[in-house]
Amino acid sequence: MNGTTVSSTTLNTTVFVASVVLMVGCSQQQTTLAEVTDRVYFDIATQQPMTLPVQMEIPAKHPQTGKKTIVPALYCPQCGRWYASPPAEVLQRSAAAYRCPKGGHPMSPNGTRPPA
Repeated sequence: MNGTTVSSTTLNTTVFVASVVLMVGCSQQQTTLAEVTDRVYFDIATQQPMTLPVQMEIPAKHPQTGKKTIVPALYCPQCGRWYASPPAEVLQRSAAAYRCPKGGHPMSPNGTRPPA
């Protein structure tokens, strides 16, 4: 190692963007990264999903409260619900982290968008 350090936030952001690129690339519709300008996030304070512009820092600040309670969300098509995504480190280590906490079904960042 050359003594260079990478912050946890930078690493999390890089992993998150890479996972979005992979999932978008594997979806039925072919969307380029340049087209991904917003995504669904989950407010851990209110337990509600919301669509926001792509955030580079996670957890992100809530647009109204200013508190860092916004994390990426994953959608379960079986439940029809959005859930808070586990941290990037957990997603890297375990494919089971992409499973619904209720029914164990596969989840993805693509799903029915919450109402605005």
